[in-house]
Amino acid sequence: MPVSRMISAAALARTSLFQPVLTALCAGISRELIDRGIRPDVVAGHSLGELAACVAAGAMDAEAAVGVAVVRGRLMEREAARCPGGMLALPPCDRATADAAVAAGSGKGMTSLAAHNAPDRWVVAGEWAALREIESRVSATRLAVAGPWHSPVMADGVAEYRDALRTAVTTRLTIPIVCNASGEEVDDAAALVELLAGQLTRCVRWADSMASLRSAGVTRVVICGPGKALRRFIQEGVPDADVHIVEWPDDLTRVESALAG
Repeated sequence: MPVSRMISAAALARTSLFQPVLTALCAGISRELIDRGIRPDVVAGHSLGELAACVAAGAMDAEAAVGVAVVRGRLMEREAARCPGGMLALPPCDRATADAAVAAGSGKGMTSLAAHNAPDRWVVAGEWAALREIESRVSATRLAVAGPWHSPVMADGVAEYRDALRTAVTTRLTIPIVCNASGEEVDDAAALVELLAGQLTRCVRWADSMASLRSAGVTRVVICGPGKALRRFIQEGVPDADVHIVEWPDDLTRVESALAG
């Protein structure tokens, strides 16, 4: 029986199940593309997507990445249960305005910048009372997530996540990966582990990551897995890039043909 028929939509709403399932999908797509001769020069992954990017970079195998995703999802679900909250996408703004939104909510609870997805696109994570305070001041959009990801709320999960990563990252990277926590290329396994572990509590520096790709001269990007929103962020950060999404089996042949030309 296909896996898609065994796991209900309600079950996938749980972070502890969703993360390994999505990692398996994205890592599988990346390996299939590589097997077809579509080999990346550099990789990046947004948030959880970094684990599949590690597979493409040769830092860990797909089975290990799924195992790490199991640990990551369980830890994040646990910490969110201890301190419930969520995430808000702010209307397009600059860093000063984003910082002001965080400050406005901080009087009601924990808030922090959780993602910088494009030059003027910021996401705030926080406890519900703090997020409601921000919503009373700006027309922010609640994201469909199960917790205040990439915030200090996740701090108690970092050590255990680091241990899982140390076990999984056993080989030298064959190509560099641009990490969320720094927005820069990394080719050292030990440094990669520390950056991935710290990602649980740090802002996803996707805009900086795209700037690194742009500086490296990247002109073609393939997104492995669901990626409509991610394509928009990539196009804003690397406007000249030719961006493809591989989400369904038919996409593999289409993208293989497009990139062969």
